[in-house]
Parts: sequence; C-alpha cells; structure tokens
Amino acid sequence: MDVLVDLQLHESLGSALGAMGPETFLNLLPLKLEVDDLSEVNVWLFPILKQYTVGARLSFFTESVLSMVGLIKKKSRQV
Repeated sequence: MDVLVDLQLHESLGSALGAMGPETFLNLLPLKLEVDDLSEVNVWLFPILKQYTVGARLSFFTESVLSMVGLIKKKSRQV
C-alpha cells in the first residue's frame, strides 16, 4: 500500500512540475539545501526533478541548478 501511495505522490508532483515548470515548482517546494539539519533537505525531490523536468530555460539551470551542485557536494562531505 505504501508503495502505491509513494508512486501516486511521485506522479502527482511530476505532473505539477511538468505543468508549472521547475522554476515555479521549486519556488513552491524548495530543496532546502542550505539548512544545517540534513534531515530537512528535500532529497526525495531529485528523482522527480530528473524524470519530469522538460523545456526549462537553460539560464535557469546555469543560474540555479548548477549553483546547487557546489552546495550539494559540500553537504555530502559533511555526511
């Protein structure tokens, strides 16, 4: 049952991401990469972003997503 709920949530959020685009989606549901407590980071969003992001502006990725990579590397070293 939990797997079915997880799949439905994944697909629902993916549909919302596809309809809104990644910029609006991440403004509403941020990854929270800058928090000190790593349990608050929304890492579960990464597979949804990977699967459902289509047609975003290239500048969004160069300005926002690529800047997150350094922060993610830093956080991973802390773990």
